[in-house]
Amino acid sequence: MFLGIDLTTKEQKPTACAILDEHGGLVSVTKLSTDDDMVALAEAHSPPIIAIDSPLGFPEGMDCLEEDHDCQSIHSFKGRVGERQLIAEGIGLYVTTKRSIIKPMIYRAIELAKRFEVLGFQVIEVYPFAAKVRLLGKPLPKKTTREGHNFLSERLEGMIPGLKAYDGKLDHDHVDALFAAYTAWLHHHGRTDSMGSVNEVPIVVPGKPTQWPSAPIPEEYDSDGASRNYKPGALQGIKVVDWTIWQFGPVAATMMGDLGADVVKIESLDGDPGRAVFAAGGVDRSLPAGRNAYFEANHRNKRSVALDLKKPEGIEIVRKLVEDADVFIQNFRQGVAERLGLGYNDLKKLNPKLIYASGSGYGPLGPDSGEPALDSAAQARSGLMFATGPDGAEPYPVQGVIGDQIGGITLAWGILAALVARNIHGVGQRVDISHLSSSMWLQGLAVSMGSLTRDKPNSEINLSSNPPRDNAYNPLANHYKCGDGRWIMLANFQADRYWVSFTQALGLEDLVDDPRFHDTPARGENRRELIQILDDTFAQKTYNRWAKILNASGDFIFSPVQRLQELADDPQVIANGYMAEVEHPDLGPVKLADHPIRYSETPNRIIRVAPELGQHTEEVLLTLGYTWDDITGLQDLGVIL
Repeated sequence: MFLGIDLTTKEQKPTACAILDEHGGLVSVTKLSTDDDMVALAEAHSPPIIAIDSPLGFPEGMDCLEEDHDCQSIHSFKGRVGERQLIAEGIGLYVTTKRSIIKPMIYRAIELAKRFEVLGFQVIEVYPFAAKVRLLGKPLPKKTTREGHNFLSERLEGMIPGLKAYDGKLDHDHVDALFAAYTAWLHHHGRTDSMGSVNEVPIVVPGKPTQWPSAPIPEEYDSDGASRNYKPGALQGIKVVDWTIWQFGPVAATMMGDLGADVVKIESLDGDPGRAVFAAGGVDRSLPAGRNAYFEANHRNKRSVALDLKKPEGIEIVRKLVEDADVFIQNFRQGVAERLGLGYNDLKKLNPKLIYASGSGYGPLGPDSGEPALDSAAQARSGLMFATGPDGAEPYPVQGVIGDQIGGITLAWGILAALVARNIHGVGQRVDISHLSSSMWLQGLAVSMGSLTRDKPNSEINLSSNPPRDNAYNPLANHYKCGDGRWIMLANFQADRYWVSFTQALGLEDLVDDPRFHDTPARGENRRELIQILDDTFAQKTYNRWAKILNASGDFIFSPVQRLQELADDPQVIANGYMAEVEHPDLGPVKLADHPIRYSETPNRIIRVAPELGQHTEEVLLTLGYTWDDITGLQDLGVIL
């Protein structure tokens, strides 16, 4: 028999316990209220191994977790060696410190383990989440969601005979107890790893996936609970080194992370300047826990490594990352990367098939190639500021930092094309995108048409230049204020096609054959008069009423004019998942603009929110072959935090 215990902090909350037989089959799964009950359960079944889901010891050098006690860990890092080794695998957990929020559970677990050991039972420390990752891989759905619970329960049914009988009767605490018991069974058969140092209680986890050629393949679930084959992200297996700041470059890396790429963000020791944007345009953008909305929006699905690149050791870390990376992205001014030995010619020597993506203000060539640029400068140089507002008005930028956003989108598109080219032609290459090029392409139709008709006035060359609303040439492609204050946008550019049914829908049949409005030229000539009639008409009913009338009367093209805050409740946004619901560790449930493309076989995901500064430095360095002594030395040199 093998007993798994998913211990709670206090006896007031029942603890889930699971027992497996010598073949790994289920004997029982239950919840018990007291430590005495668990001891009695063990005495009744005499398991050779008891697995407890809690730290069972302290960091070396410490004999308690009391903050007023003078005992100190011998480590330069927080927690125990085994905990740090799991973190290095990308397995998140609470490290054992004097400020641990699970301190009461740790004390309870240690005392319970002593009682078991006095009775002659072997006790091991386990961590069910590590077992799930080792056995099922990542990403894993959140265990407290229906999707996550169904996923884990079905995987366990394929691992533990007899579990099917409990279908629908298990909660996520039962599931964790079962993973603990299964780890105990694996340990008995020599199929586990013990993480940690000889002077600390080890954490026992299932052997790495390489030891498990027949390990279950993860599955996902539809909303009705029906399983389907697991679908990896389109870029799963692609490694990206993201050395970018602000928004232009970071957006490109975020889009790749959405598609499953492993993105490592390189930051200075004081962080990306976007971390300090607590106000934008005079609007407070600060969030709890020292976060801000600007950085959160631009940096999901990344791991953060904080380095001092003025030191050679910092540069060497970046070069090690590049050696087996697929993509390197940077958006610094011309010459910065080259001076640090991180230019394309430097890095392609390390990795000839590297895709080196560079984002600049005005392109790699020309007299202004080395000039700095941000969003508003991009809009100004590209003509975008004259594409908004009425003819003759002062230039005005499009809001929402659109120049940076389209720059990042275009940069991501360039990277993807280069990855395809590498697959077909076997070559790495440099990809150059600029604020100027991407903002021009955003207006590609206007730029090309304007170039083809250069003899026209400036207001006509700029196709996007808008006349005042009361002077729109085509009144059927104009916006009007409805009776409830909402606006409706008409987009019926083939006006003659719609004219008769449109007037009938609005109750303006007398205008059908009116010589002032009977065709497009006539309506254009008398547009101010017609717009006033339509203004008066639309003001008589609410938007929703007009929408029903237009939908019932013909195939009209129209839309509500919405504010950003209305998008989250838009039924089309909801139906297509264009706003993603994410569980944030500091903010709770939040909604973010999701990846804009839907893939039937390689879905996008948000698996992590924006990282804290240097949150993953140690984890990444360990995977590069650095030891804990190396990491301590780098900290002493001021290379890392």
